[in-house]
Amino acid sequence: MVESISTIRQMMAEGKFLEAQRAAEALLILNEISSRNEILPLYLEILLTQEKHLPTDLLIETAELLIKSDIEQTQKWLSCIPATIARKYFRKIYSLKLQIAEAKGLTQSLYELLTQYQLELYNNRIPALPSEVELLVEKYFKKDFHLNLQRLAITILAGDSANAKKMIQDLLLTLVEKSSAKRTHEKYLALYEVLSLYKGKGALILYRNFCLLASTGIKEKSDYKKLVEIVIFFEDIKLQAQLLHFIDSWDLSEVATDYATCLRTHSQYDFVYFSKYFPHLKKYFFKPMDKIIPIQEAAQIMDLTLEPQAARVESEKTIPNDEVPEEVKLIHFLKYHDYTCPELLELAVSFLQSEMPKVALQASSLAKERALDDSTFLKACYLKLNCQLLLSDYRAALDLTFEALERSRTEDEILSFLYGQAEALLQLKKTADAQTVLKKIISIDADYRMAKERLERLNEI
Repeated sequence: MVESISTIRQMMAEGKFLEAQRAAEALLILNEISSRNEILPLYLEILLTQEKHLPTDLLIETAELLIKSDIEQTQKWLSCIPATIARKYFRKIYSLKLQIAEAKGLTQSLYELLTQYQLELYNNRIPALPSEVELLVEKYFKKDFHLNLQRLAITILAGDSANAKKMIQDLLLTLVEKSSAKRTHEKYLALYEVLSLYKGKGALILYRNFCLLASTGIKEKSDYKKLVEIVIFFEDIKLQAQLLHFIDSWDLSEVATDYATCLRTHSQYDFVYFSKYFPHLKKYFFKPMDKIIPIQEAAQIMDLTLEPQAARVESEKTIPNDEVPEEVKLIHFLKYHDYTCPELLELAVSFLQSEMPKVALQASSLAKERALDDSTFLKACYLKLNCQLLLSDYRAALDLTFEALERSRTEDEILSFLYGQAEALLQLKKTADAQTVLKKIISIDADYRMAKERLERLNEI
């Protein structure tokens, strides 16, 4: 076989292309798999030199054989497929182009190809997402709204309402948790339009109604009925938070207050989540502290009977008198009162709401020390980080981000503390280090908060 291939190459060198073509065709008829990957490119070269027709099936087969070993040759043969014929083989061609873009690290091309591929699947009414598409979106564009919206449309086309429901929930959370998302109302409307493709009944209709209300607001009496149905239907606390946000924005303060009372008793209620993504809603959960606990009352609660005499004397010296600021009194009180970790976290949020960051810092520091799991520890760190930034203690804030990142596992946790790290570095005038961190954030999530805009402004300096 090697001699035969060498003979064909010799014929080509001598300009005997017709003889070389016949010899190559004879070898292809034998269909020996071991040598086919060598003969096929050679055969196509012979045809190309003679300006003869290149069979599309052989062009695709050759590209598939070379995709792992020679990207440039793969691209060359794919480019020989006429556009009019390519549509017939679009699934195979897109599959190859996606592999090329990923292998060459062309993220923007990969994004455009995924977009075009999914549109082709939908337009051709092919209700199936190739596993390679799902893997690439999950790997590189996990939170991209438009790609996932396309995936949702194909999933609805397939009649898979269970997966569609999960995808809708993820899309809704993306709109909130990516705080730099632009034209949010337009995205709610786009999601509504995709959900309008669904012609059945059930949960998807309620999600559709929610997206419509979120994008256009309450316009007529029938919208109140939709709102009541959604209130009853939504069980996930994060979706309920979005609903409360819109109820508040529609000036339905009494309804919002009643709804917030229900959310407060939800088993998954998380005040840190509200503090992070819906700070304007904290008014429904925490009231500013207008009464300071008297220091005498604090002394009655504290049990110091087991302390040695010297410790009691020292404590008496440090107890503030009536002239000491209220914040100092509260800080002292927190030190000696045995609050649980969740109580301390809640107090920290309350003190932040009351514009008492020093006391909130003490509460979050104690919560951090008493945390028994990573989730609670990171919530305490997040609150403490906000306090330190408010108090301009940027060096301590920077150190805290490194500590928190060591125990961060989810993408959201990592991005939150990286963003805090960038903020601290900027305040410390470490612009180059801040740029590095912002680039890292963008590499994980290009739309996170305002990381991209801040980096662009720094690059202009």
